[in-house]
Amino acid sequence: MVDNKFTRRQVLKAGVISIVAAPIVGFSANSMAAQNAAMRTSLKFQDHPNGDKLCSKCVNWLPTADLTKPGGCKLYPGDTEIVPNGYCMAFAPKKA
Repeated sequence: MVDNKFTRRQVLKAGVISIVAAPIVGFSANSMAAQNAAMRTSLKFQDHPNGDKLCSKCVNWLPTADLTKPGGCKLYPGDTEIVPNGYCMAFAPKKA
């Protein structure tokens, strides 16, 4: 039989670790968002196509199950708000 009793010291230690780790996790998520914003800016991302060049026709686009909804992009790690009708300077057409 396993004894699942925790000492007061173990509970306090886990609580302190949780409190210290929470801002670090939040900061890293914000860093990722900032990196993607900077990446979008540097690649001149826009929410509308440039002629017949659009994200859904690019080799870097990572679609969702519903092809009309926002997906991801290989160039924007962690970003899931890339619209199918968007465009950026890194557009590379899919081969037929």
